[in-house]
Amino acid sequence: TVTDPELISKIDAYKKSEPHDLTNEYHSIFGTEVATLPAPLEDYYKKYFTNRAEVIALHDKYQAAFTERTNRIADYDKQLEALKKQIETDKSSIASQEASLKTRRAQMDALLAANSISEYNAAVGDFNADVSRYKATVAAANAHINKYNQLIDARNSIAVEEQQLQQALDSHAATASQQ
Repeated sequence: TVTDPELISKIDAYKKSEPHDLTNEYHSIFGTEVATLPAPLEDYYKKYFTNRAEVIALHDKYQAAFTERTNRIADYDKQLEALKKQIETDKSSIASQEASLKTRRAQMDALLAANSISEYNAAVGDFNADVSRYKATVAAANAHINKYNQLIDARNSIAVEEQQLQQALDSHAATASQQ
């Protein structure tokens, strides 16, 4: 009985893509990907493989390359999701601070226009402190955006590697079947 989820997934895919050739596919998969088989099958495969364990090890090695890349992509996706939420929070905070600063600036301009210099001067310190906080929020948002873009580049680079590996395997299979 097959219990490995990856193997079950592969078999299910072959049931859909190669429904008339399942026996041939099972023959190949079990012989090259399943490390432990019942004794009668092990004996059967001895006529095809001088060292089936080496073939399995090679399969496991190239499968690990895919798994490692898939895991890294998933990790990047989690980081990207968290950063995206942070960037949205940053944008909201920036918009709120900006609106408040514009309103306060208009109030201060009105004080100057009314020649209320002492009230204007009293408001300047808090206003400048809020402008500094606003600039810090913008800088933090820009840092988050830069980090997001770096993660996108790293994630996409790994995805391209994974596609190239898959294409290399597919082209090797196509070349072998044409010979």
